[in-house]
Amino acid sequence: MENKESNNHEEELNTCKDSESIEVMYNEIVRLYELEMDSFTSLKDKTYGIIIFNGTIITLITLALVELIGVQVTYKISFNLDILLFPYIFLILSLLLAIHSYRIADLAAIGPQAFHNEFYCEPKYKLLDQLASNIADDTEKNKDISKKRSCSIKYALYLLAAGVIAFSVIFIWIYIHIPM
Repeated sequence: MENKESNNHEEELNTCKDSESIEVMYNEIVRLYELEMDSFTSLKDKTYGIIIFNGTIITLITLALVELIGVQVTYKISFNLDILLFPYIFLILSLLLAIHSYRIADLAAIGPQAFHNEFYCEPKYKLLDQLASNIADDTEKNKDISKKRSCSIKYALYLLAAGVIAFSVIFIWIYIHIPM
C-alpha cells in the first residue's frame, strides 16, 4: 500500500510542474517550521527561567529554615521542623521537571548530504516539493517534542506554586504560634 501511495505522489509530482504553486507551498511550510522553532526556543527560555527561580526560592527558604532553627534554639520553642521538608519535595520535583524539560532534545532536521546526493541537478519543482515534504515532516516531529517540553514546564510550574504556597502557610503558622 505504501508503494501505491508513493506512486500516487510521483504522479502528482509529474502533473504539478507549476513552479509558482510549489514555491508558495514551500514558503508557507518554511514559515510554519520557523514558527515551531521560535516556539521551541521560547519554551527553552521559559524553562531556564523556572530553573533560576526555583533555585532562588530553594535558597531563600533554606536561609529561612536556618533562621527558624536559630529561633527554636534561642527561645527554646519546640515545634517540628520536619514539616518543612514537605514543601521542599514540591520544589525539588519542580526543579527536576524543569531540568528534564531543558535537557537537550534532538530536533528533526533534513539530512543535507543525503538530500544533496539524491536530488543533485533535479528540476526546481522537484527540489521544492521534496524540501517542502521533508520540512513538513520535521515540523510535526518537532511539534511533538515541544508538546512534551510544554507539559513538563506546566507541571514544574504547578509544583513550584504548590511548594511556595505550602512554605508560606507553614511560615505564617510558625510565626503566629511563636511567642516573641
